[in-house]
Amino acid sequence: MKLTPLFGVFAAGILLFAYFGCKAMLAHGRKGESAGFLLLVAWSVYMSLAKLNDWPRLTLIRLQQFVLSPACDWFLHFIHYR
Repeated sequence: MKLTPLFGVFAAGILLFAYFGCKAMLAHGRKGESAGFLLLVAWSVYMSLAKLNDWPRLTLIRLQQFVLSPACDWFLHFIHYR
């Protein structure tokens, strides 16, 4: 990935967005929502960078395919052969 001035502006904008968003939520005493907001911003940044750099994309569909489906299959197998 080539670092350009446009990338710097993008990074600064995201950091300011996250800072002021969290600051506003924390001013109202919403710590849980602030943490969720930061996770959403971090995930959005990762997804943008993953698309630009052909990194693996961590989506909810991938979570379902790799975690929930095998766990459900195991659970159904456990119930069936109990």
